Amino acid sequence: MRKTTSRCRPSFEEPSGATRFSRKKSWGAIFKIEFTDLKSRAPQKREIRPDYFIVTDARIILLNEEDNDAAVKKIAAMDKAPTFEDGDVRGITSGKLNYEVGPWTTTIDTKGDECTYLTSHNSGHFTTIIWKKGVGLIEYASGYGAHADGFRLKRQK
Repeated sequence: MRKTTSRCRPSFEEPSGATRFSRKKSWGAIFKIEFTDLKSRAPQKREIRPDYFIVTDARIILLNEEDNDAAVKKIAAMDKAPTFEDGDVRGITSGKLNYEVGPWTTTIDTKGDECTYLTSHNSGHFTTIIWKKGVGLIEYASGYGAHADGFRLKRQK
């Protein structure tokens, strides 16, 4: 497990994160990223759900199921990597992927050994994820416009 802390603007959550290796398959692996030790000045405490990522040689996919724990068990039993739509992709090994769904605009771009996923809504909602080859997740940020709610998790060197 890797522990990462964040440097955030004061209005954002300041979580720590832990990456847990869940399952390894011949076609890739499944990882769980949890946000822990939330520190915030907000009056109400909140919880950030863990994310599960399926990693293959070509893509990093967000597992976005009603019951991710059950989905992980099902996918771990598969002989081949499952197929997903572009909307589930959070990382690619080369090139660029752009798409729009309604008011959401998404760009996934690789430069050198880094891949940046950026999605934004015309209301100000956004998510940024940066991966580095050989390292893994180096930055994860999400917000809901006008700094109303959000977090930024960044790997410390």
